[in-house]
Amino acid sequence: LLIPYLFFLLLGILLDWMIKCKQCPNISLVIFVKNEVGMILKNTIVNSTASSWFLLILYITRILFNFLSCRIHPLYIAIVSFFSAYAVFVMGNHGFGVYVNIKSIDTQIFFPTFYLGTICHGLVLYSLGHYLKEKQFQRNIFILAFLLFILKLLFPSEIDFRINSTVEGNYLLAVLYGLSGCILINNIF
Repeated sequence: LLIPYLFFLLLGILLDWMIKCKQCPNISLVIFVKNEVGMILKNTIVNSTASSWFLLILYITRILFNFLSCRIHPLYIAIVSFFSAYAVFVMGNHGFGVYVNIKSIDTQIFFPTFYLGTICHGLVLYSLGHYLKEKQFQRNIFILAFLLFILKLLFPSEIDFRINSTVEGNYLLAVLYGLSGCILINNIF
């Protein structure tokens, strides 16, 4: 996952360089690299590879899960990760984050808590997926997932996964709806 992330990141930087050269033929390579490094540090992406943030989050989630699952049962990882993701969600809604000054590129970066929340949210889904790998095909789990999916039609809830924030509805329901959708798709196909 890290190799595809780096590949698409470098491809995006090359694409940005080509666009900048076309717009401003006398652009300095030093200024361009300084701006791209600032963009990567601020957003973990460059504009032309906006969706590659997911690869980095999944890579970190897999490493954390592999480290934790040797010591803790996956169900407990999911429970603790959910409450951590929810705590970060609440903190993010109140503007918590970390400011970092980087003198070499003359910038101040605000790291909002949403990356931490996204990693925790990813751990919830990853560890529950591991825990339910075989259990998801049991009749009672399928029925519960189906009922949750029907409940989604009555009480819609959505999460913007990248910023770990609700688009609408309830955070807990959105996590459960996402998990129920995965279980239904796995059972149907």
